Amino acid sequence: AQGRGKPVSTIVITADAIAPSAVALLKDYDLVYTGKTPTPDDIVALCKRHNPVALVVRYGKVGAAAKG
Repeated sequence: AQGRGKPVSTIVITADAIAPSAVALLKDYDLVYTGKTPTPDDIVALCKRHNPVALVVRYGKVGAAAKG
């Protein structure tokens, strides 16, 4: 993603949404949501696809495979 002329870092969030105040706090990041019931494979696939700088874990399990 591009924002303000420079690359935007991605954060993967294991939920279908987060509070509006959290979205506002993370406004400089590209937020990728897994949905409410992600499987470990879903999380790994999103991490491989987006190479996030962080994970916000609300639902599901995140194992070492998500590290990539």
